[in-house]
Amino acid sequence: MLQMPPTRSKLIAVSSQALKRVWDNDGPIPSEDRQRVHIETVSNILQTNLSNGRAQYAIGSDTRGITTSCLQQYGLRVATHYWAEHKRITALVAGDEKLWEELRRRLIHRAYHMLCTHAGLPSAAAYEQAPDHAQEACQRILRGRYPYDVPFYAWATRILINCVLKRLKRSSDLLDRGLFVELDVENPFTVDWSSKDHGENWQTLNTPESFSENIETRHLMLDAIEQLPSEAQRQVILLDFFYEWEDTKIAEALDKTCQAVYNLRYRALRGLKEILEHQEGLLKWTDNF
Repeated sequence: MLQMPPTRSKLIAVSSQALKRVWDNDGPIPSEDRQRVHIETVSNILQTNLSNGRAQYAIGSDTRGITTSCLQQYGLRVATHYWAEHKRITALVAGDEKLWEELRRRLIHRAYHMLCTHAGLPSAAAYEQAPDHAQEACQRILRGRYPYDVPFYAWATRILINCVLKRLKRSSDLLDRGLFVELDVENPFTVDWSSKDHGENWQTLNTPESFSENIETRHLMLDAIEQLPSEAQRQVILLDFFYEWEDTKIAEALDKTCQAVYNLRYRALRGLKEILEHQEGLLKWTDNF
């Protein structure tokens, strides 16, 4: 058992080991000088996440100590997201207007569909309000600190949810009418929320808290599915759990045997379990942003 907090040398060692695993799987390997910079940066992230308690929350440990293996596992999670996102985050911090506008447009898209398909607002009202929600979320993202232990867009979406929910809670007229609703995913091969058909599959949700929990869970699940290693695994999961297709129908659609579908689902579920175990609960730490 490690005493909290781990020493600086321990964090450097964990960061080095984690990043080298990431580079082996997802190269190219940086020069030695750049390696040292990245290792130092990841160790700083780990130290911050340990200092504010986020890492312990993710690991499921109390404040007295964590095992070396748990710290290594968390370090690998941070290193993986760091390597995938560090260029984007560096550019955003530097004020890259193109990236900020891309993020803002994406958040406007998500805010619009949260308001239309989950909060039951008329399209015109949602269209008018979505940019304000997205702008507020961007400001909070700028002031916040991305922790690198969940996907960036899942973290950004949680901040957006907080902004939307905060305003909805202030609208007593909206809440009194109970207009929180949910739609199922319509297209199993994309996760673009703008492509939804409003159809007949509405389900009323009774509280704004249900709205928050439901849409956050949906985005977390879709972000986790996007992280599965193969397109075939992603397709099987979406067709099975979102469309509720039988294995024979999935096999026919994907031109595979039923046994292959079973194997793909088994591997995908194992992968999702690992991904979601790391992500579960972590986004709640953005509530203060």
